[in-house]
Amino acid sequence: MGTLALSSPEEQEALEVQDPMSISAALQAQTANDIPTQPGIQSKPIGAGQALVMENVAFGFTRPNVLDVKLGARLWDDKAPQHKRTKLDAVAAHTTSGTLGFRIAGMRVWKRPRLVGADWQCDVYGKAYGRSFTKDKIRGAFDAFFCPNPAARPPTVNKCNMMRRCDALVAGLQEALETQDSRMYSSSILVVCEADDDALQRALDREAESYARYKRSEVGGNQDSYVAQTPDDDDNGEDESEDGEEEHKTLSPICRVKLIDFAHAEWTPGSGPDENTLSGIRNLRLTLQAMITATDAQGD
Repeated sequence: MGTLALSSPEEQEALEVQDPMSISAALQAQTANDIPTQPGIQSKPIGAGQALVMENVAFGFTRPNVLDVKLGARLWDDKAPQHKRTKLDAVAAHTTSGTLGFRIAGMRVWKRPRLVGADWQCDVYGKAYGRSFTKDKIRGAFDAFFCPNPAARPPTVNKCNMMRRCDALVAGLQEALETQDSRMYSSSILVVCEADDDALQRALDREAESYARYKRSEVGGNQDSYVAQTPDDDDNGEDESEDGEEEHKTLSPICRVKLIDFAHAEWTPGSGPDENTLSGIRNLRLTLQAMITATDAQGD
C-alpha cells in the first residue's frame, strides 16, 4: 500500500472508465482543492492531494480462492459505545469468535467443473455462513475453502503443500505480533489460494526449481536457511533468465496471507502482545495443522 497524488481532469476521466493503460497516468499531481463538490454536501481538502493505493492481493492467481478470517474474542475497542459492545459480545458468544478467537467472515471459492468443457463455478459465502459454525464443526468451512469439490479435487500432495504454505505464512504473522505491543480489534487475516490445478502445479514446480538452484549455489552451506521464492517474494515474480523477460504474468503464486482491517488498531507501548488477536491466530494454525495431518493420513 502507498500514496499517490491525483491528476488532471482528463487523466481522472481516463481513470473513471478504468482504462488499465491509463490508470498509472491518471494518478499524478492534482490537489484536493480541485475535487468537485455537490450542493448540500460539505467537503474539505484531504491534504496534499494524496490518495491511498491499494494492493490487489489476487494478482497473479488464475482462480483465487479468498478467505476472510475475523480475529479476536473481543471485537470492540475502548472507544466503542455500550450498545455496540453489547451487540459484538453477543456475536462472539454465539460464534467461534468466542470459543476459538476467530470466525469465518466470508469467502469466495472456485469450484472445478465435473464435466469436461463446463464452466468453472464461483461461490460466494457471506458472514451468516461463518456464524453458523461451532467450534467442533469449523473444519467444514476450511474444507469448503481448500477442497470445495472432493470428487474433482487436486492431488492430495498439492493440497497439503498449499495448506503448509498458508500455515507457514500465518506463523510469520504470529511471530511478528508476539514481539509487538499493540491492540487490534475486528482485524482479519486474508488468505488467497490458487484453485486452478494447473496453475498450482506450475507454482509448486517453480518453487522446487528455486530450491534446486539454491542447493546448487549453497553446496556445503546451511540448508535450513532456505526460504522458498514465489512470485510474491522474488522481485514481484520477475524471472532472472538470460533474456531478461518477466515471467510473473504467467506464473501463479501458491498462496498469500495478509493481516488487514486496522480501523481499530493502535500501538500500545508497555502493554505487551495482543493476546486477544494472538489466541485467534494460534487456534487458526491448530485448525490448519489438523487438516494437514488428516490429509496426509488419507494419502498414506
